[in-house]
Amino acid sequence: MVKGNSSVKSFWALFFALLATVAIATAVWSMITYNNDIAHRKATTITDENYYKRQLENDFQQSLYSISESLKAIDSDIDKILICNDAAMQQELLVKVALNANNVGACTSALPIQASDNASAIETYSNQLTQYGIALARHLSDGKALSDKDRTSLQKLGNTANVLYEAVHTVMTSDSGMYVTNSLFADGANAVNDAVLSIDCKTFDYGKLIYDGPYSDSVEDKPTVKAPLTVSAEQGVDTVKEFFSNTEDVKKVEHVNTINNHGTLYCYKVATTDGTIEVMLTTDGYVAEFDYEVKGNNGEDMPKATLTLKDCYDIAQKFAQSMDSRLTAVWAKEGNGNVAYVNVVPQHNGVLIYPEMIKLSVDMTNGKIVGMEAHAYSAHAIDYKTVKTGSYDYKTAVDKLAEGVDVRDVKYALVEKCCKLYTCYQLECHHGEDTYYAYIDSNSGKMIDLFKVVKDATEIVGVM
Repeated sequence: MVKGNSSVKSFWALFFALLATVAIATAVWSMITYNNDIAHRKATTITDENYYKRQLENDFQQSLYSISESLKAIDSDIDKILICNDAAMQQELLVKVALNANNVGACTSALPIQASDNASAIETYSNQLTQYGIALARHLSDGKALSDKDRTSLQKLGNTANVLYEAVHTVMTSDSGMYVTNSLFADGANAVNDAVLSIDCKTFDYGKLIYDGPYSDSVEDKPTVKAPLTVSAEQGVDTVKEFFSNTEDVKKVEHVNTINNHGTLYCYKVATTDGTIEVMLTTDGYVAEFDYEVKGNNGEDMPKATLTLKDCYDIAQKFAQSMDSRLTAVWAKEGNGNVAYVNVVPQHNGVLIYPEMIKLSVDMTNGKIVGMEAHAYSAHAIDYKTVKTGSYDYKTAVDKLAEGVDVRDVKYALVEKCCKLYTCYQLECHHGEDTYYAYIDSNSGKMIDLFKVVKDATEIVGVM
C-alpha cells in the first residue's frame, strides 16, 4: 500500500513522464512515417513502384509487431495482477498495462483498416483500457484495494487482449509477404482488415469502462569487470586446455586476441577432434564464455534428438558442479535445432545467487555442452558473506498472493532489481493451468518481482 502524498506525487510524476515519452515517441514516429510515405510517393514517378510498396509494407508490419507484443504483455500483466495482493506490485503492473494499451491504439491507427464496428471497438478498447489502468493505479495510490468487480473486469479485458493477439498473430504468419499493401494497389484482399472483421463481437463484452527463466535477462550484457592479472595470455593456454581436458580431445589451443573494454578478456581457438571451440578467459583464469563450432555433416540429415529435457538438465548440473560444487541447475527449456538451454546459479547457505547465473547449451543428440555464457559468474561481484536471510515470516509472505493460488515450492533467492540486491522468498505458484514465480523480500515483506511462465509451441519450460 502506498502511503503519503510525496510518494503519490512521485509515482504520478513518473507515470505521466513515461506517458508523455510514449506520446512524443508516437508523434515523432508518425511524422517520420508520413514524411517517408510522401517521399516514397514522389519517388515512384522515377523509380520502381515495388520499392515504395516494400517500404510501406515494412512500416505496416512494424506496427503489427508492436501491437502483437503490447497485447501479449497486457494479457500477461493482467494475469499477474489477478494473482497478486501486493498493492505496490499491482500499481506497477497497471502502469505497464496502460502504456501498452496506449501503444495498441497508436499503432492501430497507422494501419489501413476500413471503418467498421470492430475497428471502432478496438479503438474504444485501447482508450478505455488506458484510462482504466490509470484510474485503478490512482485508486491503489489512495490506499484502497482492488474490488472483486475490478478483478472481474480486468480478467475480461485480459481475455480480449488474448483474442486480439491471436487475430494479429494470424495475419503476421500469413503466407503472403505483402499481405497489407497488395490491397492498396489492386483488388487484392486486405488481410489486416479481414482479420479485424472476423473477430467475434462478443470479444468486446468486457463490461466497458507473463520466459527464459527468472532473472535470466538480468545477467545478459553485463560489462566485463576488471579482474586481477594473475594469468597471462600465454599461461591461459594451459588453463583453457585443463578446462576441457575431461570432456574434449583437445588437439591445439591458440591465443588469437585480447579484448580490453572495462576489463580484459583473452580469446582462444581450441581445435578438437569434433570441431572448434571459441573461448574467452578472464585475467584471473575463469572461462567467461565458449561456443562450439561442430564440423559439417557432409550433406547428411541432421541427427535427431535422443535426450529428454530432464536428461539435459542433469548433464548441465553435472558439468556445472565439475566447475564449482556450489553450482546448481534451476531452469531448463528446449530450443530449436536440437539444443536445450539450462540456467545454473551458485547456492550459498541455501540461497540461490541469481546475479551470478551461468547459461549452458546442451546438444540433445549427444549430450555435449556446446556453449556457455558465464560473464556474471566470472566477475565474482557478490560478497557471499553479506548474503543473509531476513526475519520476515514466510506465512505472511504467502498472504501477498490472492486466494486460490497454490504455492508448491519455496526457496531463498538473492535477486537484483534496479541495481539493488534483495534476499527473497522464491515462491513457485500455480493458478489454474498457469505457473508463476513470486519474489518477496525476506527483510521487508515487499513483493520485488512476479513472473508468469510463458509456454508456447517452440519452447518447453522445464525444471525448477
